[in-house]
Amino acid sequence: MQNEKFLAAAIWVEAKSGKNRLKTADVSSALKNANQTKINNPSETLNQNVTKGFCEKEGKDFFVTQEGRDHLGV
Repeated sequence: MQNEKFLAAAIWVEAKSGKNRLKTADVSSALKNANQTKINNPSETLNQNVTKGFCEKEGKDFFVTQEGRDHLGV
């Protein structure tokens, strides 16, 4: 559930901000600002999504892959 929540929030932040590269703090802040419960360990959740092919890291930043969008039906 945490992985999907992270993915959904990341996709939302990308769409709202227009950024094509994010940091885990962007996702955490977005959830907090939207009065949503936090992700327990955002870095680990990102790593799990990378392992599944749903996100890809690029230096300290990351982006959601098409596979991640397809997984959520976006």
